[in-house]
Amino acid sequence: REERRHAEGRLEHLNNVLRAIQNIHRLMVRERDPERLLAEACATLVRTRGYRLAWVGAVEPGSARVMPIARAGEGAAYLDQTVVTWDESPTGRGPTGTAIRTRQAVKCREFAADPNMAPWQEAAGAHGIVSSLAVPLCADERLFGALTVYAERPDAFDAEEVSLLVELADDVMLALRSIEDEQERKNAEQTLQRYIHRLENIHEMDRAILAAQSPEEIAVAALRRIRHLVPCAWASVALFDPVADSATVLAVDADWVSRLHAGRRMPLAEFRSWTEFQEAEPIRAEDLGEAASALQTLLEEGLRSYLYFRLVVQDEVIGCLILGASTPAGFAGKELDMPREVANQLAVAIRQSQLHDEARRRGNELEALLKAN
Repeated sequence: REERRHAEGRLEHLNNVLRAIQNIHRLMVRERDPERLLAEACATLVRTRGYRLAWVGAVEPGSARVMPIARAGEGAAYLDQTVVTWDESPTGRGPTGTAIRTRQAVKCREFAADPNMAPWQEAAGAHGIVSSLAVPLCADERLFGALTVYAERPDAFDAEEVSLLVELADDVMLALRSIEDEQERKNAEQTLQRYIHRLENIHEMDRAILAAQSPEEIAVAALRRIRHLVPCAWASVALFDPVADSATVLAVDADWVSRLHAGRRMPLAEFRSWTEFQEAEPIRAEDLGEAASALQTLLEEGLRSYLYFRLVVQDEVIGCLILGASTPAGFAGKELDMPREVANQLAVAIRQSQLHDEARRRGNELEALLKAN
């Protein structure tokens, strides 16, 4: 009769484990967020199987630490009082660290009787933890971490349960890999769409620039589209005249009425002062509030950070393209290849327009001279 009760208890125990695994398999099908997947998997193990604690630890990059990223159970606070690593140090010789290091399931039959558990014995006793089982989360060359479960009685994990949890860990890794692959595909699709969008804007910009008849029209056409490529609150193009030692604002496109209106002439020295503090291209000012007083014009314009691209043709700086933001560090993390390419296009188009105007002016002068004779 005692053997029968023991067998029935063991069967019920394994059925609970199987139910928990089945529930987690259903979870894997519908849940595509890795954090929620792991958190709910731990909760399911505790709720269905009755573990004192279940947690997933991830290997911390560049460190031997194992960091809890999901947990559930009445003993969850135990993790706040412990340190787990996966090296050969005392904090790496427990089931979790050893399972990660060896890629094998490891169990502790009884914390109090196992000298390797010395770093965690006091905390385990305070949280009703007596035994544990850790299974590695790994696939091929990928080492993610471990799933560790705890029980309130000694020697709580038999061979069948160990085998089932090892299979569960493998399935969890497959689910995580599937989510990662899916996210990589989505990222690739988003990158492709951004690239297509940029090409479309560049193509439209090329057409608009070709249709423009003057440097001013070229600047207006370019600014309308560059703000779609690099979201910003303010953008301007200026043309330099070294002979007159001045700069002329060709165009401004902004979210507000700009003080630097088209046609405004300014000392060339002021534009140059905006570039003196940095040689790199583009010139980047992250916080105008901490910058020199020479930038007062831009501060009054409502800008707090900017990117400054020189317009260069055959090693001659003919002007500049400035993109501004109303907040400090407004361009942090933004890709700069596109605005740099636009600046190059602008420089060439403006110079060609100037040459065309110069040729037309000389042609008109020649025609007038011939008529006079």
